[in-house]
Formats: sequence, C-alpha cells, structure tokens
Amino acid sequence: MSTPMEISSTQLQQHPKSHTKSHDLVTSTIRSNTWGYAHLKMVPEGHINRLELDNLQAKSLCTSAFSQFLGISGTAISVDILKVANAELWVRLPGRDLSRFSAAVSAYRGSVISGNQYSLYIVACSEWLGALVSQEGQPSLWS
Repeated sequence: MSTPMEISSTQLQQHPKSHTKSHDLVTSTIRSNTWGYAHLKMVPEGHINRLELDNLQAKSLCTSAFSQFLGISGTAISVDILKVANAELWVRLPGRDLSRFSAAVSAYRGSVISGNQYSLYIVACSEWLGALVSQEGQPSLWS
C-alpha cells in the first residue's frame, strides 16, 4: 500500500494530463518606435508677457532650430505639430531624429518676436507619446 504522497506508475499512465497542466505564455517584442515625441515650452527672457503660439509659429521655430544646428540638412527633417496651447507645444518627428532634435533645441538661441527674445525649453522627449502625457500631471501629484 502506498502513502498519500506516493504515486504509482500506473496512476501516472492513466492520468497523464492531470500532471502536465501548463499555462500558455504570450510574448511580444516591442520594436523600435518609428516616431519620437517632444513637449516644448516657449520661455521669454526677462520679465516679458508670455507669447501665444500658433501652429505656424511653432513649425517655424522648430525648423529654425534645426537649420541653425544642422544647416540645410536640418530643414529636411519633418516635424508634425500635434498640439499648441498657450506657450507650450507637442511635436512628433521621426524617431531616428529625436536625439538631433533635442540637441538642436538645446543649442537654439531663440527668436526675437515683437522685439522680445524667446527661447525653446524641452519639457520632455520620448519615443512614446504616453510617456509625455503621463509626465504632465506628475508635479501636481506631489504638491
């Protein structure tokens, strides 16, 4: 007679499925994203009122930053303006150009608009738009 912990070889042969139960795992590989996203803010120098941006001004500022940093080849990089609100803008560009974009905006001297100097400030850059959107509410979370 066998103890409760022992299983005879005949029992294993009769119920092979009861001991081979498994879970199917699904794996997925996240490939490199084709797009890069950036959240920018237009910052005035000195004590100047903030500027209300529109899509055309935002596109012009990005193109100007690219051409100043990379020359004529920088103007060939396409930038899509996703949203412009007050002095902030969200842009989409090819993912391979995201590092060049952040370097160009960081090195950008800014523009003179209506006699006042304005610079671009990078709030956040990411290959995933969801990462930028989730970062937006973080300062208010801990205050």
